[in-house]
Amino acid sequence: MKCITSSGGSLAEGVGNILANWFGSVMEAYNPNNDLHNWAYIKFAWNVKTTFIPQNDCENTYKLAFVETEDHKLLVINWEFNGKPAYRTEDLVIKHPSELGLWKCVGHLDDQIVLLNGKKTNPGPMEEEIVKSPFVQHAIMFGQERNQTGVLIELHEAAAKSHFTKDERTTLIEQIWPYIEQANQASPIHSQLDKPTILFVDLAHPLPWTPKGTIPHLVAIKLYTQDIDRMYACLEKDLGVVDKLSKCIANILGRDIDVEGDLFQQGMDSLTVTILHRTICGALHLSEDPHIQALSGKINQQMVFSRPTVWQLTELVIQKSIKENENGDLVAEAVEAINTMINKYISSLKYQMGGKECILLTRTTGALGSHLLAQLLASDQVEKVWAVNRKTGNDNRNRQHASFQDKLLDTSLLSSHKLIFLDTDLEQPNLDLQQEMFDEIRSAATIIIHNAWQVNFNLSLQSFEPSIRGLRNLLDLALASTSRTSLPRFVFTSSISVAGFIGPGERLSEISVKPENAATSMGYGQSKFVGEKVCLFSIN
Repeated sequence: MKCITSSGGSLAEGVGNILANWFGSVMEAYNPNNDLHNWAYIKFAWNVKTTFIPQNDCENTYKLAFVETEDHKLLVINWEFNGKPAYRTEDLVIKHPSELGLWKCVGHLDDQIVLLNGKKTNPGPMEEEIVKSPFVQHAIMFGQERNQTGVLIELHEAAAKSHFTKDERTTLIEQIWPYIEQANQASPIHSQLDKPTILFVDLAHPLPWTPKGTIPHLVAIKLYTQDIDRMYACLEKDLGVVDKLSKCIANILGRDIDVEGDLFQQGMDSLTVTILHRTICGALHLSEDPHIQALSGKINQQMVFSRPTVWQLTELVIQKSIKENENGDLVAEAVEAINTMINKYISSLKYQMGGKECILLTRTTGALGSHLLAQLLASDQVEKVWAVNRKTGNDNRNRQHASFQDKLLDTSLLSSHKLIFLDTDLEQPNLDLQQEMFDEIRSAATIIIHNAWQVNFNLSLQSFEPSIRGLRNLLDLALASTSRTSLPRFVFTSSISVAGFIGPGERLSEISVKPENAATSMGYGQSKFVGEKVCLFSIN
């Protein structure tokens, strides 16, 4: 095999890298130097005179043009350059970051998106990044003369449907979001995509194909014009409310906020919820529209707790304004939230078939944790205990000593050679530990007792996601064990609150309850229920 070449369109970077690594240089034009590293770039022949027209965009793209010379006669002429015949293409190219004379084709002028503010977006590189997702077959960006970009996504056959429920859409977006984030990171701010601007192709209306096997952007976008217009209309309405709410909350908290982030992780508490609720109701009451005025009596503080992001609060206000006399099925809504959170943390769990105990115990400085730690240190069957606590401004050893004294436990146990204190962040994949310590736990731990959990009975399920993420990371640690004997046992301290408000006299078996029971509980109980389900799924 002397040469591999591609034509008809840009070769996907991931495919090109694989071919270059396995077979050698991949050419979109003949490259006599056989430069594997720069396979995606081209160098024009000595007899070809080119000129590059700056597009004055953030990505520093140029429009490619050819100028006729004695050694290179053009078959098509559509332009003139310095008095000489020329052919101006619609191809957009960029310079190599360090090597002169190398150029890379990144798109076509017809595909370029010009936003309402005049800023330009070249969709090609972003679309290539998005289709790396195993769920995505094609991605078509849009946004011509709009305030922001959006993307139309055609899913692979296994994931495609004619209609997605709100729950299914949320789960699907979470699965492909890492690839969109990657595309965003490599793009200017004005080009970046938001979750509300994602549309999915309907199976009944597949995207059109050209004979070359490509999808014509303009035709595809025209096919979904109504859906795109509807999305932007909702977005315009949402953004007005989002802007007002975010400014209001920023004033209350005294700092800027992330509109997609959990407000309770950004400093909001019960007092600020009371202030925010009063402010929202006051603003609604001042409206000249009697219908909007009536909304002030339909929104209570618990609704604010249960929708802990600016986008969710916006959705609440708009939903209430549209559905005048509809309270909705609160239990069904809670069940949907519970199932979404469970699916998020079990979808990618990995499995591994599978003396004295080496035990990792979380939150040893609390009441239950202190008693557990004392018993483990006193046991002859325990060789080592890693006391895992979150990082605080105070020394966890001192906190542990104070907790033992307060509970009349034997403080001399804290001098045991078995005990190792670790300050961690359970939300981080490696628990924010040094790699050497993480590897030691992964190979030696025989039992993991997870006792750490946020305690706040006002918060909604969503605000407990950091705790659920920590549980998942500990399960991943257990399932990734490098022990030669067996996987470590995993103990999760749940709560009776998962049972919700069961009727008087009802008895419950010591098995996981149904989501309908947990849905009647507070967010704390719902989060513990999600934790139970994630643990149960991991042992199957």
